[in-house]
Amino acid sequence: MTTKNSVQEAIDEFVEAYGPIEKAFSKDLFLPSSPLELVSRDTKCKSNPKQLGLAHYCVGTFRKV
Repeated sequence: MTTKNSVQEAIDEFVEAYGPIEKAFSKDLFLPSSPLELVSRDTKCKSNPKQLGLAHYCVGTFRKV
């Protein structure tokens, strides 16, 4: 897997590789003005789009259970 430029690209890659998720989150979850961005903005070690995409995909798969 390669590094992706956006969280959505990473999510799409995981869906293609491992199967669909039950229900996707809002597309604006990772926008600069989102609550998630407001919380993570001040952290020294920020997550990259691939890491955020993986977290999104994992939580989406939990919704199936």
